[in-house]
Amino acid sequence: MNSDVPIVNRTTKPLGRRASRPWAALVASHTFLIAYCLLCLFPVLVVVFNSFKVPLAIFGQPFVPPTPDTFTLDGYKTLAQNANFGLYTFNSLFVTVGSLTVILLAGAAAAFALSEYRFRFSTLLSLYLSLGIMVPIRLGTPGILELAKALNINNTLWALIAVYAAQGLPLAAAVARAW
Repeated sequence: MNSDVPIVNRTTKPLGRRASRPWAALVASHTFLIAYCLLCLFPVLVVVFNSFKVPLAIFGQPFVPPTPDTFTLDGYKTLAQNANFGLYTFNSLFVTVGSLTVILLAGAAAAFALSEYRFRFSTLLSLYLSLGIMVPIRLGTPGILELAKALNINNTLWALIAVYAAQGLPLAAAVARAW
């Protein structure tokens, strides 16, 4: 007998949750999840349909797809010609990427320091960061506005990056510390 060939016991049942669930329960759970997904996507579909309709048709029959009589691209023409959509998209991407960069770098550094190094106030600092998750950002808005004014960055994208980074940093540090 060759000792390199593993012996497989074919009498054992397959492991895992799926093997123990009856077929009807799987069908019921998937049917529920698909129905819920369709329910959540319905408003998005209505908005997309209505973006291709004239305003009178939107208010008259909002749930009906556009017909040849109600179809128009005027909203998209206005968006392309008058709305400066490219600048708004760039601003959104700049703020998002900048905020995420600050959140990930500072959150990872804070989590590493709090999880690896023991110092006198490490527990207190962890609780302080956890408090940032629980306190709404609106409570700090006057202080944030004063700080932005003092740094002369009010009405700039940098102020938004600072606010979003401050808002996301406590959660990022807590998650990365637990990880």
